[in-house]
Amino acid sequence: EEVVESLPGDAKAIIERHDDAAVYALSGILVLGASVIVGGLMAWTANLGGEIRHSEIRSVPAVGISITEGNHE
Repeated sequence: EEVVESLPGDAKAIIERHDDAAVYALSGILVLGASVIVGGLMAWTANLGGEIRHSEIRSVPAVGISITEGNHE
């Protein structure tokens, strides 16, 4: 900043505009990052809920539950 402030023209005003834009950009990227994290948590939660009724997506079968084809009496 110190180097470019000494450039001819209205460098200080341009630097201030750039600094203001950087604050908005940083705020936006923080919100976006939080949204991505929340989205991942929502997907994980939905997957765990899906495992309740969809045994085909379980990585480990539930204890005490057996899957049988038809009625074998």
